[in-house]
Amino acid sequence: MGIASVQHILLVTSQSDERLEHYRRTDLGWLFTSHLRTDAVKLGAIEVSLAVDDVYDRIPAEPPPPPKTDDGPA
Repeated sequence: MGIASVQHILLVTSQSDERLEHYRRTDLGWLFTSHLRTDAVKLGAIEVSLAVDDVYDRIPAEPPPPPKTDDGPA
């Protein structure tokens, strides 16, 4: 059972992957597309086009990993 009014679902992947996963409801079920940073996602149900670049420009960069320490015997 689902929510009939939901027409689009967008998932934002990690900062290092930089793509959007778009699920769009059709008469036959859900259609999946993956959009890279240079793409735009069209949300027809609300007549909006969303540039993937714009989404990632607003997400802070991932912090660098912590420095490695040598915990071995001295």
